Amino acid sequence: MEEEDGFGAKKLFNQGFSYTYDDVIFLPHYIDFPTDAVSLSTKLSRNIPLSIPCVSSPMDTVTESHMAAAMAALGGIGIVHYNTTPSAQAAFIRSVKSRRVPIQSSPIIFSPDSRSEKQGAKLSDYMRPADESLVVPSNYDLDKLDSHLKQQERERDFAVLAEEGGVVDVVTKEDVEKVKGYPKLGKGTVSSDGSWMVGAAIGTRDSDKERLELLVKAGVDVVVLDSSQGNSIYQIEMIKYVKRTYPQLDVIGGNVVTMSQAQNLIAAGVDGLRVGMGSGSICTTQEVCAVGRGQVKY
Repeated sequence: MEEEDGFGAKKLFNQGFSYTYDDVIFLPHYIDFPTDAVSLSTKLSRNIPLSIPCVSSPMDTVTESHMAAAMAALGGIGIVHYNTTPSAQAAFIRSVKSRRVPIQSSPIIFSPDSRSEKQGAKLSDYMRPADESLVVPSNYDLDKLDSHLKQQERERDFAVLAEEGGVVDVVTKEDVEKVKGYPKLGKGTVSSDGSWMVGAAIGTRDSDKERLELLVKAGVDVVVLDSSQGNSIYQIEMIKYVKRTYPQLDVIGGNVVTMSQAQNLIAAGVDGLRVGMGSGSICTTQEVCAVGRGQVKY
């Protein structure tokens, strides 16, 4: 008879206690497989697969277009925050969807009719015709960008990514070399058209329906109803609205920590759930409201 060493998950979590991460540690076991045989793939929601189980938070200090593009490039996904205007949030989504490689530049773009702040002169008065050899389609992948930049003269160490006549991004040789150094960079989390997949957070007010419309037009792949307590009539009604109005769009509800909470949102039609109502450096629900649950669950 094999001697029991430690607790299995079923025994541990059936004792009636709530655990935090510091209460639990994994015991090492026997290894008979190489690291390359390990798959970290999972599903964010009903229709969105991920290569790695990593999702960046919809916080204004965490996820905007750069973070979302980087997360998708590595096989995860970013959820763009909504602590901004609906049009600005939609612009973040368009920026992510327009990229094809995880370049982290953020050029400031002006039109020829823009004017100088000091003397009010038009920029077109100082501009010269564009060199077409510097402009490439925005859907160029990393290999095509690398090949194009290598063909340029030494002083031309950048390329302009354009889409429908407008500038999308500027990429330098240094950017491309940096990305080529990523370990095992695969195709990332991409939609059917080859663009990065990206999510966005919304609330449950009527005004968020207008925000949602702009996000859908911008190409968002999934929306997250951002609330510390998801089991409410407001979120349930919003879930039903999203699924009724945009049936092809995945919606993630939450947060939840009990079976009844989860069942209510599932019945409303969610494609995924955010689980957790805990204590952390940012989320202080347990301290402030005295509600929640330990974050380690079976």
